Amino acid sequence: MNGQCDDKPVFWIVHLGGLGDWVLTWPVIQTLRRRNPETAWVGIGKPDFMRLAVRFGILDCWMDGLARNWIPFYDGTGFPDGVRPPDGAILWMQENSGPVRFLKRNPSMPLAVVDPIPHNPESHISRIYAESISGQTGLPGLENPFSGFPVHEPASHYSLIHPGSGGIRKCLDPGFYSGLFRLLLAHGFDKTAYILGPAEIERGLRDAFATLEWICPDSVSGLADWLSNAALYIGNDSGVSHLAAFMGIPSIVLYTVTDPAVWGASGRRVLHIRASHPAEAERAIAGALDSGFAGTSVTAETRFSP
Repeated sequence: MNGQCDDKPVFWIVHLGGLGDWVLTWPVIQTLRRRNPETAWVGIGKPDFMRLAVRFGILDCWMDGLARNWIPFYDGTGFPDGVRPPDGAILWMQENSGPVRFLKRNPSMPLAVVDPIPHNPESHISRIYAESISGQTGLPGLENPFSGFPVHEPASHYSLIHPGSGGIRKCLDPGFYSGLFRLLLAHGFDKTAYILGPAEIERGLRDAFATLEWICPDSVSGLADWLSNAALYIGNDSGVSHLAAFMGIPSIVLYTVTDPAVWGASGRRVLHIRASHPAEAERAIAGALDSGFAGTSVTAETRFSP
């Protein structure tokens, strides 16, 4: 067990998805932890992602859900050796998965099974998660999962741009992003760096930004370190954008194919822009900066359309 969980009742949070999907669960888990301090909230999943959640106070501690000793759990045959069974669990998994079948053998255990990608969602995914968990477990305090985002006080006045995403259809032409530094320079950002992760480098985007400053964090914790000092972030619908928004960095997030009303990044200062063409996106970003967005508090529900 990694972290401090003492001898409290233990609730497992099982999540093996990507960074963006993981951060989308944080408002709900954070609210549960804050409203139920007598419970230890233990994450089971990818180590880098679990460490990050402990860092931001989402979880109390975590276990490596990718370790070999978890194979029986995923097969639906038993708990890992040496691991204490939970007193309750929330699993972002399909109903017919091995862990769900196994845990349901104990009908007295509070258990919530949450579909990571529900069919035809009609409200923000965090609200859907909250309603599902509350309905299945009866846990209190989930009426407003958007009530505890961190406050961000940047130590520097640099901006960060992430030109990639897990889905290529979510991205505009690389030339659009490489030209944004001029717009930011005109609005007082003397230094702009581009975030290139392994996916962007594999796609060959490093060449598109070869003459510009770019960074490639070696972990999600390293990414969070860079974000923690930024005064502005611009990116697509991606895990990086969800993390930046949650951390409170003034974030302008672009949506080409996804609906921000459902999948939008959430935080204290987030601006959602829907644009399918670079000219639309640049015009909208310029309008936001002209209106002082980077220095103004904006709620998670704000929309900005070109």
